[in-house]
Amino acid sequence: MDYNNVIKVADFGLSVTIGEDKDYFRLSDTNEKLPVKWMAAESLVDYKFSEATDVVRITITTLTLFYKVHSLSQA
Repeated sequence: MDYNNVIKVADFGLSVTIGEDKDYFRLSDTNEKLPVKWMAAESLVDYKFSEATDVVRITITTLTLFYKVHSLSQA
């Protein structure tokens, strides 16, 4: 959420199809820019993404949004 209360949610190009034999995706290019503020710890360390890390990301995003909305309503 920016100063004009505009919310933008993106996947930063991380949407990939995972094969049936795997339950995660590992980033091969470690120089790629990533949204560190919203990433799960295992993604930061191992560059590994899964449904569990997606849950962490959406939880952090949702909590950040609720915190911003709450702090704006208190102003």
